[in-house]
Amino acid sequence: WFFDNVRALLIFQTLVVASGAIAVYLLSYKHLKKPFPLLISFLYLAYPAVHFLLLEDFHPDNIAIPLILFAFYFLQQKKFLPYYILLFLTIITKEEIILSLGLLGIYTYFKIDKKVGIITATGSALFFLFDMYIALPYFGSGYFRTSWVLGQYGDTPLEIIKTVFTTPKVLEVLFTKQNMIFF
Repeated sequence: WFFDNVRALLIFQTLVVASGAIAVYLLSYKHLKKPFPLLISFLYLAYPAVHFLLLEDFHPDNIAIPLILFAFYFLQQKKFLPYYILLFLTIITKEEIILSLGLLGIYTYFKIDKKVGIITATGSALFFLFDMYIALPYFGSGYFRTSWVLGQYGDTPLEIIKTVFTTPKVLEVLFTKQNMIFF
C-alpha cells in the first residue's frame, strides 16, 4: 500500500515480530524484578527460531506471534475488549492458529475467567468449523493445505486423525534420523 516494493512487506513483518518483545516485557514486568524483564525481552529477540521465521518470505502466521503475546498480556490484566480484538486479528492471520486459541480458551477457563474461557474456546471451535467446512472449501484451499502437508494421511481431518492413530507409517516419519538429532 505504501511502497511498490516487496521489501516493505518484509520490513513490516520484521517490525511486527520484533514488537513481541514489548509484550514479553510487559508480561514479565509484573512477576520479575529488574533487570529480568528486559533480559527476557532480549532473549525473545535473540531466540534463533524467531530469526529463522524472518529469513524467508512473508508468512502471515509470523504476525500471529506478537498478537497472541499481546492478547495474553491483556488477558492477564483482565482487559477483555483488547483481548478479544487481538484474538480476532490472530484468527484471521492463518487457519492453523485457531487451534492454539482453543487451547488458550481452556487455559483461560481454569486460570483467569470461566466465562471468557468458554467464549474463547467455543469461538475458536466455531471459527475453526466455519473455516474448515465453509471458507476454505469455498475458496478451493482444502483442509490445512493437506495435499502437500498431510495429504499422505487422508483427504479430510477425520481421515488424517484416523490414519495418524492407526498406522505405523506415522512413526517412520516422526522418528527419522534428522528428527532425532533435532530432538
